[in-house]
Amino acid sequence: MTKLTNEEIIAGVQSQNHVVLHSIYRSSFRIVSLYIQRNSGTEEDANDIFQEALIVVYRKVQEPSFSLTCSFETYLYAICRNLWLKELHNRDRIPQELIGDALFNEFELEDDIENVILMNDRYRLYQKHFELMGEDCKKLMTLFLKKVPLKDIARVMGLKSEQYAKKKKFRCKEALVKSIQSDVEFNHISDL
Repeated sequence: MTKLTNEEIIAGVQSQNHVVLHSIYRSSFRIVSLYIQRNSGTEEDANDIFQEALIVVYRKVQEPSFSLTCSFETYLYAICRNLWLKELHNRDRIPQELIGDALFNEFELEDDIENVILMNDRYRLYQKHFELMGEDCKKLMTLFLKKVPLKDIARVMGLKSEQYAKKKKFRCKEALVKSIQSDVEFNHISDL
């Protein structure tokens, strides 16, 4: 297979083309994995970081104003590097000098990439604690987030009134917020 252009890669990521995604993995994962393993990580860490980087890339390429000023590989490597540095910071294991950093240091990420990474972290934390909620709270919150009116939520869930549904939603939301704020990961995300 011939090397894909930035435009072909971006179009492939936007459309979630499996051939393009496989090509990205084949051409870039080994270098990212080697970098992470040489800098206090494992193969599993590399897989996690690479997958998270692809999510960040996917979100960025959906933006109408997105354009690359470097090769796609350099862009992906920079995201992986930043994600790995953030992970090392969270683990309190930042080394004095990173091995092989020259390749990954070619490109400075825009501030909005950092925001996308932070947004991903927050969403993952939210999902983790949402899944820990009781079934009634999960159902109520899901309906509420889908903008179902409270009177309909009360009816669907067999609650005695719209006012009771509102109180229950408040209690569920409050419990979710407390659960998230008590998580150690919340402090790492808040410190960024």
